[in-house]
Amino acid sequence: MNPLLTVSGLVKRFPGAKARALDDVSFSVSEGEIFGLLGHNGAGKSTALGIMLGLVHPDAGEVVVDGADVIRDHAEALSKTGAIFEAPAFYSYLSGWENLRLLTQLSGFRDDRAMKETVELVGIADRVHSKVETYSHGMRQRLALAQALLPEPKLLLLDEPTDGLDPEGIHEFRDLVLLLRREKGLTILLNSHLLAEVELYCDRFAILRKGRLVHEGAVGDHGGESDLIELEAEPAEAVGRVVADVGGAVLAGGLVRLPEGVAISDLVTRLVGAGVRIDRVSPKVATLEDFYLEISEADERERAAQ
Repeated sequence: MNPLLTVSGLVKRFPGAKARALDDVSFSVSEGEIFGLLGHNGAGKSTALGIMLGLVHPDAGEVVVDGADVIRDHAEALSKTGAIFEAPAFYSYLSGWENLRLLTQLSGFRDDRAMKETVELVGIADRVHSKVETYSHGMRQRLALAQALLPEPKLLLLDEPTDGLDPEGIHEFRDLVLLLRREKGLTILLNSHLLAEVELYCDRFAILRKGRLVHEGAVGDHGGESDLIELEAEPAEAVGRVVADVGGAVLAGGLVRLPEGVAISDLVTRLVGAGVRIDRVSPKVATLEDFYLEISEADERERAAQ
């Protein structure tokens, strides 16, 4: 697939800051892809989105949306981009419909039929004529999404879209994002620190850490069984001795790391022989969170060695 969004060599240091907010960040997002941009608070995620929207000027590098450079061809690039960036703001004393009409007219878009279809798509048709001051946080996010979808962009940028939502709201928003890709063919990039959510609906992801891109790849590539097992067994002293005898280590949270070449069945046989009662034993499947923490720890060690 051809990239719809290309980010090349972004560098940004804000006045007075000791470190760069972005340090030579490059990645691309293919057409029709859902891409997650991950990182801790202050990693540079929102700065990157700000540059993609032309709200922040980079010190170096470029962003191209469907062939249009965000800096040189600003209007054309933005015409292909919709976004929920930071906290969406609306006139609370106006209805959702009045807000949408006002905000879209500012960009020269006027199509009541398209507006009606969009508010139905995001699930606020029954409340769109109520004042925004009566909306829940989830309703405001849906209204912001409706605004971002008008007029029909190719690329949708979402900055922490589920922040502040309850579990039900997060689930509903996730389903909505998947619907937009399926029904509209949208390319979607989202910032998030909710790794479990990203794992559920992103195709690929990149990890930013202290302004640097430290990993980019497919969500499924990190998975599979790790060298850890989850073990519930007593007594703990005997477990520790057996695990040490096979060259493994007992970790916090009921986890055991086995050395290469030692199968779970071998460990179980030894534990039973030592009189250990085993309540549960299973391989631990590596999650995106495990992978993220591993990458972050590796980056910390690399920085410390420099």
